[in-house]
Amino acid sequence: MKRIWVFMDETGVLANAPDQPFFGLGMMKIGQTATLYGELTKLMSRAQSKISPKFEFKFNRINDANQGFYIRMVDLFFDFPELYFKAFIVDKHNPRFYFARYFPGTWEAQIGYSKLLLRNTIKADEQAAVVADYLDRPKASTLYFETEIAKLTRPKSQKTAAPLVFNACMLESNASLFIQMVDVLLGLVVYDCKLQRGVIPSNKAKLSVTAVLKRHLGATNLCGTLDVTKPPYFGVWLFE
Repeated sequence: MKRIWVFMDETGVLANAPDQPFFGLGMMKIGQTATLYGELTKLMSRAQSKISPKFEFKFNRINDANQGFYIRMVDLFFDFPELYFKAFIVDKHNPRFYFARYFPGTWEAQIGYSKLLLRNTIKADEQAAVVADYLDRPKASTLYFETEIAKLTRPKSQKTAAPLVFNACMLESNASLFIQMVDVLLGLVVYDCKLQRGVIPSNKAKLSVTAVLKRHLGATNLCGTLDVTKPPYFGVWLFE
């Protein structure tokens, strides 16, 4: 059984918000972290030296001055063929989307969708330690993200008794360069969705980084079912 790391981040909200028509979850699987972490650390050091000592990779902070560092981060993803990234995108304008039918609140829905994404991306021969971006648990909920994710069961098609997740935790994004990488990749996908929906103006710097990702993938559209299997794997699941 192969033990892997899964890093997760989210963007948008599940509650009604006219300016946020999309909710997204992103996950990245990795086995050996050392080499990629070393490259990300060097990239971060250069960005902090040139931009700001407090620099952190966040999609919504891409601008003309720092876009080169984000382009290099996207390039780095494709330098590591063992990586696996999947974006789970919910179009809240879809009339069939109604999470309250299945969940008592947005927190429970986010946990539920996280479970769904993980069950569909962790393979039968894999066990995962899940590290997710930190979110405050609502006082009205008794559910802890870490506890619920650790309870996750395998699909029936995976005929093994080994737990799907052997541990889970949440971290502030500034504590993990891997979560920051997920933030950027997921942000690019959702940005393309928002552009197509016409809910945001185009931004030259963000468009430049998005174009680099599309070129690597050989894709013209990130907002739809995407399944690029050439290593590394990059997929988009537009959930309905």
